[in-house]
Amino acid sequence: MDRLPGRAAGQGRAGPGAGGAQRSDERQPLGHDCTDWKNPQTGINALARFYSDVAGQTGVRAVILELGINDIWISHDDANTIISEMQQIVTLAHEKSLKIFVCTLMPWNAFSADPTHGVVNYTPALDSIRLAVNSYLRTTSDFDGLIDFDVTMRDPTDPTKLKAAWDSGDHIHPNDAGNAAMAAAFPLDLLLHL
Repeated sequence: MDRLPGRAAGQGRAGPGAGGAQRSDERQPLGHDCTDWKNPQTGINALARFYSDVAGQTGVRAVILELGINDIWISHDDANTIISEMQQIVTLAHEKSLKIFVCTLMPWNAFSADPTHGVVNYTPALDSIRLAVNSYLRTTSDFDGLIDFDVTMRDPTDPTKLKAAWDSGDHIHPNDAGNAAMAAAFPLDLLLHL
């Protein structure tokens, strides 16, 4: 997603981080803080950070919401909880007259986490939560647009896994080539008509 500004630059619009749209970080669970979890990449939840990271920024007109997978493996949330928390963010965005675009949750089969932190590894039962959330995202009119990273990033021979060429090695985060594929798949028309 960090490559999106480069794609948008030739279109006369700013990309994420440049005032046109603000990306909510997928490392933060939606409604749960992870400040006590010993991973420096997690912290205050997205709901708590909405005003400082999104609504409090000058010139923001849109939000790209790429969240939810950590709510499954860190917070152990079910689909209804994740969907409810996403709906709360939609409400906050629309109250601020911001457009909000949502990304489907990407595949994560073979992901393995450190169990000493209370997180869980991939299981088909947990993946059914991701699939239920994605089904909701593909059929709801709550959001102003959808970016289907699940379809873009999945291995065509095993849709529960990231494409090997785009896998960072942890089976949940894309590598640089995967990030480039995500930026290339992003429908710029969502941002061009803000």
